[in-house]
Amino acid sequence: MQQQENRLVGALEPCHLPEDVEDKLDLAGCSTELLLLHASMESDRLAVVSDNGQRLSPWVRRLAVFAVAKVVQRLQLTDSATFQGVALLDAWLAARAPETSDSSFIREMPAACVAAVRVLHKTGATKEADVAMWHDAAAAIRAEMPGLRIDWFDLQPHDVRAQEFGLLRSLRWQVNVPSVESWLSMFEGRFGVLMAGEFSRSVIWMREDLRQLAFTMMLWRPASNVHAPRRLAGGLFSIGLLRATLLPAEALRPQHVCHDEWEELFLQSQMMNEVPACALQPEYVQLVLGCLVATTNLPIEEIQRDCEFTMGCLRGARGDLNRMYACGAH
Repeated sequence: MQQQENRLVGALEPCHLPEDVEDKLDLAGCSTELLLLHASMESDRLAVVSDNGQRLSPWVRRLAVFAVAKVVQRLQLTDSATFQGVALLDAWLAARAPETSDSSFIREMPAACVAAVRVLHKTGATKEADVAMWHDAAAAIRAEMPGLRIDWFDLQPHDVRAQEFGLLRSLRWQVNVPSVESWLSMFEGRFGVLMAGEFSRSVIWMREDLRQLAFTMMLWRPASNVHAPRRLAGGLFSIGLLRATLLPAEALRPQHVCHDEWEELFLQSQMMNEVPACALQPEYVQLVLGCLVATTNLPIEEIQRDCEFTMGCLRGARGDLNRMYACGAH
């Protein structure tokens, strides 16, 4: 069975989709043209980012991600706004001088986090209201991190206004920054159309599951040429199909990785005791694989490599974050 699946997978390559299918994808806001535009935007953005993208220490990065999440919570926005806000914040940091320090960023963090979310989600709220909202968010952060010794309660309306302008100017007013979450949304939409709604329950279950994994990755480190959002999202989406029992683990195994190593990598990255068994017959497995190739617009070999890379990143992220928590970093 494994040999048969590997033989089927090997021939899968992206191809031009029928016009009526592209029309449906276009109506759903996830056409191949839009996918290619998203990829071009990502490439342009990552061209100015260092190989690992890391400008802040892990502790300060974690603090910044939580701060953006608290702002999004207080503004009652969707979870995707957290991913968008952090992606914009990362792009702004990447556009700045490489000597950006933890201490200088911590001073700017209140205005930067509010500005990153507000630039993307404008409302009629005044800057004074934004400051009051931040004070509420800062109090919540301090309550959750009692060891935090930072005074974040002197934010002024003009600080937010200046930070918004500085952020926009640094990014040349280009605020549509692809993130792992925006790629996941693209892939979920395309897969749903290509499968004509079949397995929609599984895709809905995957959505929340994959956002949790994506949040772990976002806490770990920012986007970079190595840790590109499209690459990680493609890996996560493929892993999601495996976790949802729509694909066997063997279908996603690269040829250079042996069966036992592949299972061990999956279990360690997912913190699971056993690999989920695929619930589909071989012919349906082939259908799902074909839709995965069309969804990501990548050959199966590249999907397999991205899946391996993403599982390795998840394993590394969980290990690094656990060590940081164990060291008592608050």
